[in-house]
Amino acid sequence: MEIFSRCRISDSYRGRNIFIPQLKSKHKSIESIAVLPLENLSNDKEQEYFASGIHDELLTDLSKIKALRVISKTSVMRYENTKMSASEIARELNVDALVEGSVMRVDDRVRINVQLIEGSTDNHLWSESYDRDVQNILIMLSEVAQAIAGEIKIAVTSQEKDRIAAVHLVKTRST
Repeated sequence: MEIFSRCRISDSYRGRNIFIPQLKSKHKSIESIAVLPLENLSNDKEQEYFASGIHDELLTDLSKIKALRVISKTSVMRYENTKMSASEIARELNVDALVEGSVMRVDDRVRINVQLIEGSTDNHLWSESYDRDVQNILIMLSEVAQAIAGEIKIAVTSQEKDRIAAVHLVKTRST
């Protein structure tokens, strides 16, 4: 029985490429998900709005996938700063998986850590860190949503992929 589905090349270490085997997924099909509020790791409490906006955008991107039931922001906000386990939250929300993570903004840099947790077992299925300039935040969030969709192996149409990948630029006017 083959235990590895593929290998990926990580960043080079001391000038050498490192191949990291990735185990084949054994988790059941994920058809419903709750994106928990992201923890603000910035030293600035005024960045709470930024973490909330990132949470909102990630919910919006994932909800573009019709085959995936995404729990509303209103329903998940009560779990902000909770001490409940992931499996307890998943059971209460009746979802197969949870997305949890953190956001840290320092000057013009943003780091987002995201984990996909299997609801019934509380096991980590996937995790990744994303680090970009703040001006590229919408592109990064699109990548996060696409990575989650790829990991849960849900059927995503090409139109849904295009909608997730679409980044709308917002121009601000100087006053």
